[in-house]
Amino acid sequence: MKIPNICKNSSLLAVILYNQMIIICLFCVIEEQWRLDILGQYTIYLQWCVLGIMFFACLFRKNIHRLSEINRILAFFLICMTVFTCVELSSASILKSFFYDFEYNHTIFFKRFLGFAIFSVLIIRLMALLGTLEKRSLAESESKMVALQARIKPHFLFNSLNTISELVASAPEHAESAINSLAVLFRANLETNRQNHSLANELKLCEKYIELEAWRLGPKLSITWNNDIQDSSFWQIPKLLFQPLIENSVVHGKLDDGSVNIIIDLKESKKYLSIKITNDIGNSEQSGNGIAVENIRERLFTLYDDQYKFKVNQSSAKYSVIMQIPKITLIADKVIS
Repeated sequence: MKIPNICKNSSLLAVILYNQMIIICLFCVIEEQWRLDILGQYTIYLQWCVLGIMFFACLFRKNIHRLSEINRILAFFLICMTVFTCVELSSASILKSFFYDFEYNHTIFFKRFLGFAIFSVLIIRLMALLGTLEKRSLAESESKMVALQARIKPHFLFNSLNTISELVASAPEHAESAINSLAVLFRANLETNRQNHSLANELKLCEKYIELEAWRLGPKLSITWNNDIQDSSFWQIPKLLFQPLIENSVVHGKLDDGSVNIIIDLKESKKYLSIKITNDIGNSEQSGNGIAVENIRERLFTLYDDQYKFKVNQSSAKYSVIMQIPKITLIADKVIS
């Protein structure tokens, strides 16, 4: 059983709303008269219980996850019953002080205690089922990521080998460096055991690809970097996320005179990394050669669900891809040479 991350504002609001729906259903089933004051008592009582459980579950979440499976279940059950006991006895004491005819005894307490214990067991079972679904979803996401990344390999090989073959004939002194750049790109692509690396390494892969294209296009390739990232080795991103977009811009941004003009903007905020890649709209007929933008969009959705932004802006002369992903701290990574 894994305690979900319910400490976020959005999760907290969702739990409160779902709990209120349950309260209204219980009120309609149990009470014969629909009185707002009675509904208010139900709401205050059960919301106190749920919010108390959420508070202590968030407070001790990391400590609970270090325990074994059975101890995690017992710890969460203990939190539920402790919170219930405190709320039950506190509410009973308050009601006794305001209503002298209020009846409360040990039998009533133990009946409610038993009912809340059964409710807690059902919640624990639900959390266990959600944990199983999360594991299955993660496994499916990983297999899907491997399939999406595998689409890139033939594209790399086709364009890069064409560049190297041209260098062997026109500039053999640069052919060895081009082969080294291709080897670095393929090494990163073939490492299926690791889906993420540092932003610094991703930028290094972009540089290796640009080197290959610079040998092929020469001075006709113009790439402007506007990098506002303070420490690119500190942040984790998926492998080969930016490089295919730059490749797509090179392929589809070639003008009639053969020139390619690309602007790459990198920015960071407290929570997000942003990249914007802008290129001229050329008349390239190589519609199948670029990495599809939808491929990147799928990868982002698989990795970040609704925590990302991906937008394409197109005018008569310019094409821009704007991407925003959450900033995730990288623990350690090898530097690409």
